[in-house]
Amino acid sequence: MPIKIGDTVLAYHGVMIYDAKVLKIDHGNGVHEDNDKIKPTASTQYFVHYLGWHKKWDEWVAFSRTLEVTPANRKLQAEAKENAAKEAANKKSAAKKKKISTGGIDPGSTRKSPFKKMKLNPENDTEELPMGEGDFDAARQVALQMPFSLKKQLVEDWKHITHEPRKLVPLPRKPSVAQIIANYLELKKAKLKPDNAADEKEFKNIEGIMEGVQSYFDRALGSILLYRHERRQYRDIQEKNPGAPLSEIYGAEHLVRLFVRLPVLLGSATIPERELAQIQPRLNDFLKYMQKQASSLFATEYQAMAMTTGTATATATEDASLAMLPWSMGRHSWRLWLVSLGLLYVAYQKHLLPNPVARVVGRVYFYPTWPFTYLSRRNDYWTLVDSHVFVGAAPMSFMHHVDALYARGVRAVVNLCDEYGGPVAQYKKRHIVQLYLPTIDHTEPSVADLEAAVAFIEEKKASGVRVYVHCKGGNGRSAAVAFAWLLYAHNMTLEEAQQYLNEKRRVRKTLYRQRNLVAYYEKLQSTRAASSATTS
Repeated sequence: MPIKIGDTVLAYHGVMIYDAKVLKIDHGNGVHEDNDKIKPTASTQYFVHYLGWHKKWDEWVAFSRTLEVTPANRKLQAEAKENAAKEAANKKSAAKKKKISTGGIDPGSTRKSPFKKMKLNPENDTEELPMGEGDFDAARQVALQMPFSLKKQLVEDWKHITHEPRKLVPLPRKPSVAQIIANYLELKKAKLKPDNAADEKEFKNIEGIMEGVQSYFDRALGSILLYRHERRQYRDIQEKNPGAPLSEIYGAEHLVRLFVRLPVLLGSATIPERELAQIQPRLNDFLKYMQKQASSLFATEYQAMAMTTGTATATATEDASLAMLPWSMGRHSWRLWLVSLGLLYVAYQKHLLPNPVARVVGRVYFYPTWPFTYLSRRNDYWTLVDSHVFVGAAPMSFMHHVDALYARGVRAVVNLCDEYGGPVAQYKKRHIVQLYLPTIDHTEPSVADLEAAVAFIEEKKASGVRVYVHCKGGNGRSAAVAFAWLLYAHNMTLEEAQQYLNEKRRVRKTLYRQRNLVAYYEKLQSTRAASSATTS
């Protein structure tokens, strides 16, 4: 019986088998969120939620990784669990022989800060709200108890910086973040009992954690802890103090912002649960210290922007320069801007712009208009053209597209976007190879690029690898490559390839008349005719 949306199945996850609920189905022709009567094939994928697990573990699984819920498969599930338990017990037994002590953080990791396992991801940050709570559902929550007085300080800080008349934290701050942490450690050290090994060990653990906090502050400040109104001040400070640690310049106002972000950052890092449980109370203790010392840690007065490294003066100069531009119409110039931008985009879509201008416009408009692309393509973001070729829209890192494609067997990509280089870092992580053939949007790939793409696909197919061909929306440039592949690999005519793609996916209806595709087809036919004449 075909698996339907809402059904419970057994799904392999590593060596284990778990109960999972089917949320979506993809038979290779787009994601379905409603039930259909299509029988599963080898290319069928299911988007599943593992019962009892956090939704961050939801994933696409191949048909081959699923089992029906039957007594025989339940027995298989129990055997897998038993085997995993035995293996874990063996590892635990071996680990006990190497273990030095119990309680506290393992001595081997005392001086290795767990914060070094945390990585910044500025792509997911919102500059306007650096102290926002973020998406706590995306990671395990780490319970840090922010005292009410510090929450109030955060709100006051936000008002000063984002409300008129805007004011900034005076820099450099005294005490700085480095001094605050040093003073806290001095206080802890003073409370140590003489010749008490447990106290010494606890202090070393605290010292390691606070070193991690300071190190992470230096790394995170410029990426996730600043309001946009503070960025000019930040650049000025860096120019005046090249190489100086930011923790020696900024103070408690910015440090407390880091603690708002830490629950998500810690929760999403690869830190074992045991270490997290030990880190939490020590960070909470530091927050209590900041609360008690608040009167000496936080600035009592903020400086007007004109008084902070010339920020307001520079901003005023920029505003005056903008007011003198020929397209400016004073207070209501934004209306003319909107009209101008709209007309420019229409001209861009109608192919009325010269290529150099179209290239710039395409790059400028890519991200602002991508949401519209997604909304129009959300039910058929990609389509399986044949057994080894997908064609679709631009894969975005923040949408987990790369993981979904990888689960479908994609190990190579042909990117036709001149305006977007693709999620290269995720490709590298997944060992996915990309052939980049930048083509300006609303133009067609050259004959040479069509030949290169087809040769690339043929090479990957010979290795049993699936290829994802994409442009921005998956209906023009990438469809042209898929069209060329059908001409080459399936020996179709121009009209047959057009009809085939029309049935598979919403693509440009005039592909069969595109000059370069016609030239490619004629060249292909000539080559075949010559080859046929030679063999005969």
